[in-house]
Amino acid sequence: MPRRIHELLRHARKKYFVGREKELADFQQLVRHPDRDTVLLYVYGPGGQGKSTLIREYIEWSAGNGYTCLFLDARDFAPEPGALLGSLRQALQIGSDASVYDELESRDERTILFIDTYELLQPIDDWMRQDFLPLLPDHVLTVISGRKAPSTLWTIDAGWQQLMKTIQVRNLSPHESREYLDKRNISEAQIPRILDFTHGHPLALSVVADMLEQYPGREFRPEDSPDIIRKLLEHFVQKVPSPAHRLVLEIAALIHVTTEPLLQHVLDMEDVSELFAWLQELSFVEWNRHGLFLHEVARESLSADLQWRNPDWYRELHTRVRRYYIARIGKTTGETQRKLLFELNYLRRETVRSFFHWENPGMPLEAWHQADRDALLAMTRQWEGEASAGYLNAWLSHPATEVWVSRPAGAGVSGFLLAIRLQELTAPTGDPTVDRALTWLREKGNLRRGEVSTLFRFWMSADTYQAVSSLQSSMYLSVLQYCLNTPNLAVTFWGVSQPELRAPMLAGADMQLVPELTIRNEGQDFGFFAHDWRKVPATEWLAGLGVPASVPDGEERPVRLQVMILSEDEFYESAAEALKDLSSEKRLYQNPLLRSKIVVAAAGNQAPDAERVAALRRLLREALSGLESSPRNEKFHRVVHRTFFNPAGTSQEQIADFLRLPFSTYRRYLAKGIRALTDILWVQEEN
Repeated sequence: MPRRIHELLRHARKKYFVGREKELADFQQLVRHPDRDTVLLYVYGPGGQGKSTLIREYIEWSAGNGYTCLFLDARDFAPEPGALLGSLRQALQIGSDASVYDELESRDERTILFIDTYELLQPIDDWMRQDFLPLLPDHVLTVISGRKAPSTLWTIDAGWQQLMKTIQVRNLSPHESREYLDKRNISEAQIPRILDFTHGHPLALSVVADMLEQYPGREFRPEDSPDIIRKLLEHFVQKVPSPAHRLVLEIAALIHVTTEPLLQHVLDMEDVSELFAWLQELSFVEWNRHGLFLHEVARESLSADLQWRNPDWYRELHTRVRRYYIARIGKTTGETQRKLLFELNYLRRETVRSFFHWENPGMPLEAWHQADRDALLAMTRQWEGEASAGYLNAWLSHPATEVWVSRPAGAGVSGFLLAIRLQELTAPTGDPTVDRALTWLREKGNLRRGEVSTLFRFWMSADTYQAVSSLQSSMYLSVLQYCLNTPNLAVTFWGVSQPELRAPMLAGADMQLVPELTIRNEGQDFGFFAHDWRKVPATEWLAGLGVPASVPDGEERPVRLQVMILSEDEFYESAAEALKDLSSEKRLYQNPLLRSKIVVAAAGNQAPDAERVAALRRLLREALSGLESSPRNEKFHRVVHRTFFNPAGTSQEQIADFLRLPFSTYRRYLAKGIRALTDILWVQEEN
C-alpha cells in the first residue's frame, strides 16, 4: 500500500536525527508528569543549531503519545497580538470571535503549544509575558523556540523564575557528530577532519555532508579559517553541479524569498524547475508558502563572499533582480504589490538595516472609522502632547484628510497614519506645520493645476511611536504604495521625529529634509522630508530604491564574527589545548575558544585574531588567579602555574621534580587543576 509523503518526510528526518537526549528527556518529563510549577519551556540558541529540528521531534513524540499539539511559526504572521491570536484560532479550528483562552480551558486535556522562530515576536514579547501566557490554563505547556535567550524581564520576574525552564541548544558532542556523519555515509577517513573543522555545529555538519554526498570521491580538506560557516559555504558554492546552479545560489543569497518566476527572469530561462528543486533540497534552505529562503547564516555569508569576491557581478545580479521587482510592481496592486515593495527594499538592507523591520511586510492598513477617534487622540496625546492632539482632532474632520489604521484581528487600533491633500487647501489652516508646507509649495513647489501634493502629517504606533517595529515598517510600505498609485502626484512630505537620525535612510530613498518645516514639539525636533515626483518619477525612483551600498575596489567589507556555541566537552577540550599552546600565538589562532562567548565578549565582535588571542590569554590568567584564591585549589594552582604560565622545565618530569612531587601525584594535580580552571571559565561561558 502506498505511503503518504508526510510519512516519508518524517522517516527521512528521523533517520538523520542524532543526540539531544537530555533535551528530549527534559521535555518528556514535563509532559508525562505535569508540574503545575512549570508551564513554559524556553528553547534558545543561534541559527543553525537545530532548534526547529528539535521542535519537530518534540511534536512527533507528543502526537505519537496522544497529546494535543498546536504549532505556530512566527514567520507566518505579523508580530502583533491579534495576528498571533488569529493563527492560534486557526490551529484550534474555532471562529474569529471565539476566545482562545476559553476554548483551551474547555478542552481540559494536556495540550502543548509550540511557538517557533520566537525571535520574530520580540515586538510583542512584553504582551506574551504579561498578558497572553498568564491567561492560558495550567494544563497547557507552552514551548517557545528562538535564537535569543529570555530577556532579563523574564529572568528577574519572580513568578516566571518558578514557572519557566530554559534549554540552550548547543553544538553536538564529538560522539553525536560522528554518529550523524556515519548516518550520512561519510567515510571514516574523512570524519576526523570534519569534526576538527565543524566542532559539532549542526548546520556546518549538514553542509559538509551535502557537499561530500554530491561528490563522494572528493577528499575534504578544510582551509585554515576562523569562520566555519563562511568557509564551508565557499567550498560548497565552488562545487555545485553547474554554473547555473551556482548562479541560483548566489541569487538566493541576495534576496529575501526565491521563487521560480524570479529565477526565470534573472536567468532568462523558461524552465527553472530543476534548479528550483535542487535549491529547495539544500540543507540551509527553508520554505513557506511564499517561496524559498536561505538560512540567515548562509545568506549573509554567501552575499558577503560574492560582494567581496566579485563586486561587479554582485552589482549586476542586483540590477537584474531590481528590474524584475520593478516590472511587476508597476503591474500589480494591493497585497501583491506590497510584498514586492518589501522585497525590493530588502535589497538595500545593508545600508538601512537599523531603520527597518526585515522579517515580513506586516499587516496592511485599513480605513479608519469615527469610532476610532478617541483612540487616535489618546495615542497622539501620549506621544506628542495636547497641542498636537488638538491639531489631529481638527484634521480628522477635514475633507482633505485621509486616515488609515492598523487593526489586528480581535484587537483595538494599534496605530494610524494621516495624510493631508495640500492642493485642496485654499486658506490658512491654523496648523503651523501645514501652513508652512503650503507656503513652501507656493514659493518653491510650483504646483500646477491638477497636480497632487500630500503631507503625511501624523503616523505612530500605540506602543512604540515611530521606533523601528513591524507596524512602523508596514506604514512605510503603505506610504510607498500611496505614492506609486496616486495619479498626478507631484510632491510628498513625510514627517518624522528625530529627523537627523532618519536622514540617512530617507536620503537613500531620495527624500530631502525641508528645513523650513522643522518644528520643536514636546522637547524634540520634528522634521519633514520631501520628494518631487516630477523630477524623479516613480519608475526611476524605484530603480534606485534597492541599490546596494557601493564596495570600493579591493576593500573587504567587515563581517561580524559569529559566536560559536561549544558543547561542554568541546569547551573543556579546547581550554586544555589553549593551556598547552599558551606560548604559541600561531596555535592559539586555531583554538575554538577564540569564538566562544566569553572571548568574543571580552575582545569585541569585530576584533582581529590578535586581540582575541590576547583576550583568551587574559581570561586564562584570571581563571588561574581564581584558583589561587581558593585554599582547596591552591596546590592545583601551583602545578598549573608552573606547567603552563611560568614553566619550571621543558618536560612534565622536570616540573614534577621542581615541585618536589611524585610524578603520579603531579599528573593527578595537573588534571584536577586544568579541570578546576576550566570550571571557572565554563561558569562564565554559561552565564
